[in-house]
Amino acid sequence: MGKITGTIIKLQNFLEDKDTDVKIDMEGAEQKSIISFKTNRRYIIPGFQRELRWGPKQVIEMIRDIQSSDKFLGNIILNKKNNDYDVIDGQQRITVIYMILDFLKEKYGSDQDIFDKCDLELQNFEEYKTFAEHCYGENLSKEERTEVLKDDYYGQNIKFSSLYKLIPQYLTTKQNALNFYKNLCNCTFNVIVSSDDGISNQGIEYFLDVNLKGLKLDDEDIFKGYLFSLDNSDKMISKWNDIKKLIFEINNENKEIKYDLCSFLQHFMYSYIYDFDKYKNLEFGNDFLITKDVPIDGDKHYSGEHVVKVIWSKTFFLQMLTEAKAVLEIIKDITKNPIGVSGKLKKYLELCKVDSTEYPVINNYLAKILLDDKLIFKSLVIKYLRCLIKVDNSVNEVEKKSLCHDVYAIVLYISLYLIFSYKKDIKKIIPILKEKNIHNKLIANIKDLLDGKAVTDFTVDDNEKSQQYMAKLVASIYNFYCLEDNAVKIRDSKYTELKKFLDDIQDYSVEHFLINNSESYKIEEDGHEVEFAYPTTIGKKYKNSIFNYIFLPEALNKDLSNYDIHTKISIIEKNSQINCEYSKMYIEIAKKTFKDLRKELKDDNTQKRYFSYDFIQDEFVRFKIDLVKNVLNKVDLRKK
Repeated sequence: MGKITGTIIKLQNFLEDKDTDVKIDMEGAEQKSIISFKTNRRYIIPGFQRELRWGPKQVIEMIRDIQSSDKFLGNIILNKKNNDYDVIDGQQRITVIYMILDFLKEKYGSDQDIFDKCDLELQNFEEYKTFAEHCYGENLSKEERTEVLKDDYYGQNIKFSSLYKLIPQYLTTKQNALNFYKNLCNCTFNVIVSSDDGISNQGIEYFLDVNLKGLKLDDEDIFKGYLFSLDNSDKMISKWNDIKKLIFEINNENKEIKYDLCSFLQHFMYSYIYDFDKYKNLEFGNDFLITKDVPIDGDKHYSGEHVVKVIWSKTFFLQMLTEAKAVLEIIKDITKNPIGVSGKLKKYLELCKVDSTEYPVINNYLAKILLDDKLIFKSLVIKYLRCLIKVDNSVNEVEKKSLCHDVYAIVLYISLYLIFSYKKDIKKIIPILKEKNIHNKLIANIKDLLDGKAVTDFTVDDNEKSQQYMAKLVASIYNFYCLEDNAVKIRDSKYTELKKFLDDIQDYSVEHFLINNSESYKIEEDGHEVEFAYPTTIGKKYKNSIFNYIFLPEALNKDLSNYDIHTKISIIEKNSQINCEYSKMYIEIAKKTFKDLRKELKDDNTQKRYFSYDFIQDEFVRFKIDLVKNVLNKVDLRKK
């Protein structure tokens, strides 16, 4: 059985490359050696650890603290393997301290004997040592930089370089820097070491025990800690690293996507655990703590337990991470090529005998859901992709096509969810994720939503791409969708037209129609234009309502400028270029619903009173109801 030992150690004794025998006083006896650090030891930041997360604030605070006097710098938890030590806790402090020591040696090494450090190895940045030796990239040639950075899996070089350049701003003189160095050497850590007899996960367990009783850990650290406490084999660590690298690559290659590791794990687990009947009643939150008591295999687990501890199966998590990698590889392909079709997705669509005209449409919809930052809907894409990759030749062609076409049911469900659902959380999605085949549950949920009564005031983010995505969902279901024969279909198989509607931002550009994006509007009066500002609450709340958008040719959109509603309608009526049926229907309802401000309201005060009362409490409410009624009647063919 391995053991854990630890004591307070000076920083220099801990990091200097020399034999260090750490002893403690024993009452009535000679000092006892409890830790022996040997020359040529290495401190290793395992690949599963988080990348450098410290920013300028933490580095500046550390430098300023140590400038005044030596400090206690907290716990360092290590797993000993031969003469190497895996850093389980404390990697942020260690990497930053190494960087500061490198700066001091480079700048003042000729004036002060700066101690030689033990080697530090970052398994997620294989050429870190070379990078550090070249002043954290400052002295690398272009060719050397390319070679050194190719294995920087999480792009840490940028943060390392910026923090390294920060140090001389706070260690400004030689005397200042050397006084700092003296204090730094005398700083202390509480170093805790688990022995190297094969029980290296003891260090991970101790890390969790120490930290969970104190400062709240990052959800990723806790998940990873429990996972590697269960199984810290090379196989499990390799699978974890693969997942983390893919998440980084997906976010790095497309800056629009915001999909962190913990959100993906939560969504994937929800799509995976319900494949096992014994976990059907298991639910957990963003922190991976289960939300209610649940019996599993005769044992009762209580609300607040971590889901990894509840499941506690090496086989389960190895298989889960294997499938997660396969899904992430498809997601990476889709988000890299959002308006075409990814090679990996295409392989499965071909297997399912889907018409090739559908490939870019399906790819486009999946990409839009993944690239938008509404996290909960990504879980449906993950479930869809998991179902897709399981298709083989044992599944008949009708079932294969139906499975592929579930993407249209997902889009219709999301659109109706946006219209009718006030509370946007994953609990409403869980019943769908629990099904091995999501089709029937999706259709049942769609039918429930089609019979909905209350319309939400859902708003979208204040950027054009999010507006395009969210608003176009509602418009596209009116233009192209129908629910018929217990299936969601594209009317008359108009996949080419649908692709154009989704992709073409010149013929289908976004127009803030009722409330202008500028939060002001113009009225022509006596041959000149008068500009009015909306009341603040109106502009902020309604300009990004999902019911504020239509889609017009870009040239016509520009002609509308910031005019009032009825001036816009007059301009549009003189133009026959509109191809979007939803936009035409929308304009007809707006024409009948909203007052013509050009005729009835002539001054700023009456304009403000109108928007504060008539617009909010009457007209906009009636407009939404009529608009949604038309959308639902067009889509729902069950009663026709």
